[in-house]
Order: sequence, then C-alpha cells, then structure tokens
Amino acid sequence: MGSLNRSKIAEIYSELDNSCLTSHDFKINKEPDEEDTLLIINSIISEARFEIKTDGSSRVKITMSPGKIQDTESAWGVSFDKCLIYIRDWCDFIRKDIRSSQPIYREFDELKKSLQKQLKTNAFGNDEYFSPFEIEELRIQLTELKNRIEILEKDKVISPTQKENLNKQIDTASEDIEDFPKNVWYRTAGNKMLIVVKSVATSKEGRLIIASSVKKLLGLN
Repeated sequence: MGSLNRSKIAEIYSELDNSCLTSHDFKINKEPDEEDTLLIINSIISEARFEIKTDGSSRVKITMSPGKIQDTESAWGVSFDKCLIYIRDWCDFIRKDIRSSQPIYREFDELKKSLQKQLKTNAFGNDEYFSPFEIEELRIQLTELKNRIEILEKDKVISPTQKENLNKQIDTASEDIEDFPKNVWYRTAGNKMLIVVKSVATSKEGRLIIASSVKKLLGLN
C-alpha cells in the first residue's frame, strides 16, 4: 500500500489553514510502523486526532476524534476531496470543544470577527499604498510587538521556538508594508497577527499584552 504524496499533504496543510483554525495548531505525522497511515494531531487538544489510511486505491479510510456526534467516528471508501471536507468539519468540532473548555478563545473569535468586519467594509482603504510616514509608524508598532514577545520569552510565558516563529510572522508583515496595497496588507498581516495572538492564548497575561498591541496595530481599538 502507498502513502499520500507531498502534494496531497500540502493540500491538507492548506485545508487546515482555510479552516476555523490554522495549520500551526496541528502536527502531521506518518505512523512509523504503518507507511499507509497519516495522523493529524491537534496541539491544543492532544486527544483530537484525524487518521487517514490509504489502501492502494484512490479511496481512503478516515477516523476522526472528536466526531460530529460521537467521540470517535470513521468513514470508509472516501475520496481525497471528501477527506478534505471531513478535515474542515473536524476542525469545527475541535473549535467547539476548545470553546467549551477554554472560554479565552471567545476573545480570539471576537478579534477575528472585528478584523473581518473591517475588511468587508473597506475600512482599511482600497488599492492605495502606505505613505512613508504610515510605513514608519507601522514598523514602530511591529517593533514594539517584538519587544513584548521578547519579554514574554524571558518570563518563560512562551518558549524560544514560539518566539522565533512569532518573530518570523512579524518580520514578514513588516517586509510587506512597502509592497502591498493597504487592504491587501491588512488582510495578510491581520491573519499573521491572529496567529500571533493564538500562539499565546493559553497564557492570560501573554494574551492580554499581545492582543492589545495587535488591536492597536490593526486599528481595532
């Protein structure tokens, strides 16, 4: 039996990013003793798992936990396109579990909704670019955000690896300011900043500090 190729795994990552969560919330592993099995594990709720088992054909067997109704549910003879739909639904089930067990995620949802509302109403402008003054102001705020992340890492609120990953998101957002129109930058940078906020969601102190900076940066105060 064969395993899923790289392009299919890339599609899984893309589906996770297009879900209510992001691919950063998951680990994707091939089972060492079962070459035909791919396992997706949620990093927030370790019991949340999605298993894809190939049988040498274009169909797969999927097992997901949590399911829509039961703790664990399975489906056989599933096409890969249908498998991606199951993954998206599974992310919704995980989100509901997270929200029921960790009310702090409601704050993240509110921040995400505020950003989406601003984008829909073109509150950030259309195709105009940032002025030199605006670029400088945004980069100052991004630097302040990095400084706050540095403090959180020193206080052991986040790990060095988390700090490195968060700084990469911020650096990319900073580099894009000169190249992207305002509406495009706020959309892409906004999604990156949501990842930053979510990464420190389990720490109330870190969440409040970072969310405050992100709201200021995105004009969501």
